Amino acid sequence: MTSFLIPCSLFPVPCSLFPTVLFKLYFLFQKNILEVINMVYLPDTLELTINLSDEQFFQLCQDNRDLRFERTSEGYLIIMSPTGGNTGRRNIKLSTQLELWSSQMKLGVAFDSNTGFKLPNGANRSPDASWIKRERWEELTPEQQDKFVPLCPDFV
Repeated sequence: MTSFLIPCSLFPVPCSLFPTVLFKLYFLFQKNILEVINMVYLPDTLELTINLSDEQFFQLCQDNRDLRFERTSEGYLIIMSPTGGNTGRRNIKLSTQLELWSSQMKLGVAFDSNTGFKLPNGANRSPDASWIKRERWEELTPEQQDKFVPLCPDFV
């Protein structure tokens, strides 16, 4: 069983108002009339339950490349919000330094924040920057290298 955890920061209106706005728009579209509708409030996190296999989760991510998903070991699907400017600047500096070191040392391969890893506990995570020893990377099949990497990185 997988649940979607949707942070309120993804909505262009306050989370507590989102269902009201959505419901009002739907109601007005269906009935074509203006009418006051009772307020409906949601908790800070919206939880929807759905079953997703590993392949379905991968396909969901491929079909929605403008969103970033992670999945916990319990099966909760987390929609990640974008970072702020300062965090983005720190992340690119970290990723650049890691890649430069990795290229110079030739001991492994570096990955950016878009790389998904299928961890031994069943979670799918995308660290800001990560690195895997070359031997471990080369043991993977081309298909495993193209999908979510079925390894825990050696460095994150």
